[in-house]
Amino acid sequence: MVSYGGRWTGYVRLRHPLTPLSATIEHVTTRLAPKKVGRPKAEYSQASRLLRMYELLHHRQYVTIPQLMELFSVDRRTIQRDLNVLQDIVAVEEDGRTPENEKRFRPASTRKVEMFRITMGEMIALYMGRNVFAFTEGTDLKRSIDSLYDKLSLRLASRRDNVRAALPKKFHCTVGSPRSYASADGVLDDVVEGIVSERRIAMTYKRPGKKSYVDTLDPYTLVLHNHALFVVGRSQYANAVRTFALERIATTDLGQETFIVPADYDPSQFFSGAFGIIVGEDPCEVVVRFDAKVAPYVRSRLWHPSMRVRDVDDGAIEVSLRVGVTEELLHWICGYGKSASVVAPDMLAAKLAERRG
Repeated sequence: MVSYGGRWTGYVRLRHPLTPLSATIEHVTTRLAPKKVGRPKAEYSQASRLLRMYELLHHRQYVTIPQLMELFSVDRRTIQRDLNVLQDIVAVEEDGRTPENEKRFRPASTRKVEMFRITMGEMIALYMGRNVFAFTEGTDLKRSIDSLYDKLSLRLASRRDNVRAALPKKFHCTVGSPRSYASADGVLDDVVEGIVSERRIAMTYKRPGKKSYVDTLDPYTLVLHNHALFVVGRSQYANAVRTFALERIATTDLGQETFIVPADYDPSQFFSGAFGIIVGEDPCEVVVRFDAKVAPYVRSRLWHPSMRVRDVDDGAIEVSLRVGVTEELLHWICGYGKSASVVAPDMLAAKLAERRG
C-alpha cells in the first residue's frame, strides 16, 4: 500500500477467486516447520517480520498480538500496523478471542488472493530507486518510499531473503552533496498534497540575498534535479509559471481552493530550453569549444537533448546546444577553465570573459 502522510493510498495486488491459499504461499515464502514463539537473536526489518508472520499464520491455527510482540521484540502498535499490511495483501482475518481476551488472527478462509512475484532484478531496481531518494530522510515522502519497498519486497521468495539483506553491500548509490529536507517535512507534505489534489498553496519564499515574499502557488510538478527538489507551478506574484527550490519555501498553507492544470502544460517542454533546472530567456544557439584534454569527457555525456558534437583541429570539439543563457550554463563552462571557450553567441562570450576577469 502506498500511503503518503495518511492522506492517500493505493494497493498493488492481484486477486483471483479460484487461487488456493497454498498456491499463494508457494509464491511468497518457503515452507518451514512450526517454531516456538521466542525472542529473536537479531532485529527484524518490516519485510522480514511480514514474511515470518505469514509463515506462522500458515503453520499455526492462529496467532495473537502478544505472541508476535514477544517474537519480534516490538510494541503492540508495530504489530498492529504489520497485521494491517497483511490483511491488505495476503487476506488475514480475525478468528475470535483467546481466554485472555486477545484477538486471534488466521489466513482468511473466504478471500483468496494471488500475489505476483518480483524477480531479483526488480528487487534491485526497487532498492536503487529507494536510495535515489535517500536525501529526503526524515520526511513522509521517504517513509512512504521505504514502506512501499518493504511491501513489494515481501513478494520476493524468502529463500532469497539473504540476498535481499546483502543489497546494501552489493549495490550502492552516491548522493553527492544533497540538501536536507528533514526540517521541511510539513512543506514537502503540503506541496505533494497540493500537486495531487490540485489545491492552491499560500507560501513564503526566501530569495538568496533578497527579502522573503508571500506568494500563492498553483503547484504543477515536483522535480528531482541533482539530489534536490524543486516545484514548478504558476506564481500569482509573477503571474507566470516558475520553478521554486523546495528548501527556500519557508512556510506553506494548503487551502481548499482548487486550480486546473493547463492542458498544454508539459514539464518536459517547460524544461526543454533549460541547461539544468533554471529556465532562462528564449533559447538560442550556444557553441562551446573544448580542447583535446577534456573533449573525451565532454563527448561521453549527453548534457542536453539538443546537444551536437563536431570534431575540430587537434582533437578538440565544438558542442552546440539550444538553450537559454543562465548561471548554470556559465558555471558549467567555467568548470573547464581554459579548456573551454565560447564560440557563440557573443553575449555569452562577454559574460564568460567578465566572469574570468
